[in-house]
Amino acid sequence: MNIIPPNEYKAAIYLRLSRDEDTKQESNSITNQRQILTNYANQQGYNIVDEYVDDGVSGVSFDRPGFQQMMGDITQRKIDMVIVKDLSRLGREHIGTGQYIEQIFPRMGVRFIAIGDNYDSLYDDEPSADMVPMINFFNELHAKQSSRKGRASKKLLAHAGKFQGNKAPHGYIKDPANKYHLLIDPEAAETIKLIFQLACDGLGYKAICRRLRDEGILNPTAYTNIKDPEHHANSDYWKQPHDWHSSSVKTILHNPTYLGKIVSGRRTTRSYKDKQIINQPEEEWIVTDNMHEQSLTSEPGT
Repeated sequence: MNIIPPNEYKAAIYLRLSRDEDTKQESNSITNQRQILTNYANQQGYNIVDEYVDDGVSGVSFDRPGFQQMMGDITQRKIDMVIVKDLSRLGREHIGTGQYIEQIFPRMGVRFIAIGDNYDSLYDDEPSADMVPMINFFNELHAKQSSRKGRASKKLLAHAGKFQGNKAPHGYIKDPANKYHLLIDPEAAETIKLIFQLACDGLGYKAICRRLRDEGILNPTAYTNIKDPEHHANSDYWKQPHDWHSSSVKTILHNPTYLGKIVSGRRTTRSYKDKQIINQPEEEWIVTDNMHEQSLTSEPGT
């Protein structure tokens, strides 16, 4: 066995936390992972040349920005050691995780260490290494079960008429006392009423956009940016505050939220592994009435 002195390794620490995981569990926080890995590297005499982070990214796919950046640097020989807190941080898809550990990393000359699972690829012939495939299997099982529980929880909330969106539709705000309930935003609601009135008067989407621009009315993105400057910090749309798109007007005119309804289940994903968005047929939507104050008195789109 060719033993390389610890200080000659070009070590990287890889940190990952999924949105699906309990972010209140401090043991898996990015801060905690960084501290554990840094302390370990210092104790062993390894030189950390870089760190790679995927915060809020699922482990069932390896198409992650931080991970792919790390693999690029490995290809360029900038890294020859990868250290993680445990095997689940590397991935929760047992076949892919096994391929990286058993094939890809060795072929690329990378030593891989998972501290919490007592695994070091330099000692891959040790009995403890035999448990790695089983650990990877149970890590994937955990991801599958978490996804199933998450879907079931969202379905229960949907049947109870709870709003589950990250952002309230234009004209509403999330109730500060109950994130699943919507309250009318009086200022933005006036814009919504105007859009529907113009539609009732026979104006099309483009004509409504021109009218809104002519009257200097803020588009939803610009309005939100004023109320919450950090929300659209990376978007250029708000820089044209009175520029309305036909798609925005169409979305508003066909949104049943303005009738006090909560509609859930319009979109889903194929599985916990495949995050591609699928539009569900209307008959499978979950619709609950009278869940918040209405902005309108007639059906959207009529």
